[in-house]
Amino acid sequence: MKSTISYNKQENVNEQTSQIIEHQTFYQEYKEESQHLNSIKSFIKLQTNHNNNSNAQIFENNTQQSSQIIKKAFSIKQYNEDNIPNDISLIGSAINSEFRVKLGPITMKSGSIYTGEWKKGMKDGFGKLEYPDGSYYEGQWLENQIQGKGKLVNIDGDIYDGQWINDMANGFGIYYHKEGAVYEGEWKDDLQNGQGIEKWPDGTKYEGEYLNGKINGKGKLYFEDGSRYEGEFKDNEIHGYGEYYWKDCKTYKGNWVSNQTCGYGETVWPDKRIYKGQYLNDKKHGYGIFQWDDEKRYEGEWINGKQHGKGFIILNKEKKEGIWENGKRIQWVNDQ
Repeated sequence: MKSTISYNKQENVNEQTSQIIEHQTFYQEYKEESQHLNSIKSFIKLQTNHNNNSNAQIFENNTQQSSQIIKKAFSIKQYNEDNIPNDISLIGSAINSEFRVKLGPITMKSGSIYTGEWKKGMKDGFGKLEYPDGSYYEGQWLENQIQGKGKLVNIDGDIYDGQWINDMANGFGIYYHKEGAVYEGEWKDDLQNGQGIEKWPDGTKYEGEYLNGKINGKGKLYFEDGSRYEGEFKDNEIHGYGEYYWKDCKTYKGNWVSNQTCGYGETVWPDKRIYKGQYLNDKKHGYGIFQWDDEKRYEGEWINGKQHGKGFIILNKEKKEGIWENGKRIQWVNDQ
């Protein structure tokens, strides 16, 4: 009788200790997941703050660099529609010339000032066009269009230095944002398109694929705190399969929807704890297995990151069924 009472007391102590450990474990996970969310939110904030469209939602519009270059490119087209000098006689020697002729500063009817080469009465070759607002383009021209290698310096401090076709950024180019962000990579019709690298002042960096001005495809996202994400993106969102690595060696490998873990995923902690199961909105949700070590694990239902519903505790090869609410076991099933 005495030994039975002692055993029951010890079992109760073990159970209380186990629940305390579980509570501490899941609280620590909550803090770690919050840190992960802060990293994602920092990236979102970087993307949003540099977007000139005041109605832009998170990741809804083109990234900040392309929106700036598009704005200036449109003004270039507007100015280039007026390629007639105030005094046509100043380009008299170049009107019928089959060869490029370099001429001094010539004021256009638009108010812009062009210094450079002409051919057949058109800007052709190397030249610099200074716009009325103080911005300027310096580089190659072909038949009055920006074509080839050139640099556009915006009055607000933004700079695009790279390849152009038909007055638009096309090919390889580097865009320097006035606040320190830099994009280096491929462009198509004034939009980031293809492979590129984007860096922000706080140390965040993206390397990967772009499509139509947005992050699309596979890429790697490095955060300033040392964590990183490797995987799929869709329209500037972490979306699809991806792997997230924390600086403390914790890892998540699984599915994402709109910057959040969603669907099946596996998380491994540095101390070898493992969760394999369903996620929803960055929280364990649905069926999942949480293993503390080789001797103990939980198999069952989760809601909003907490054990909730039916589940099993496997401890020292013994399996017990229980009911949980909001992370706390409220009863054992068929407990005598």
